[in-house]
Amino acid sequence: MLKGRLKQLGRIFSVISAAGFSIVLLLNVVAIFMFGKPEAIYFSPGWWFQWFPAYIAWFPFLMLAIVFRTHDNSRVD
Repeated sequence: MLKGRLKQLGRIFSVISAAGFSIVLLLNVVAIFMFGKPEAIYFSPGWWFQWFPAYIAWFPFLMLAIVFRTHDNSRVD
């Protein structure tokens, strides 16, 4: 029962992290091409301070998804 719930949590966190990364990526591309923001260009000095934290914010959700989906409920005695 617990294993099924952990797999479900893993799927939920996968969707959340994929949506978050997709939104940030889309906003980053829009900032580059539509608004011509020089700090939106990947790996430029301004990108590290303005965009990198937005990508890092979704990383814990991705890690939780991986942990919950690969969780093995077996114990070693």
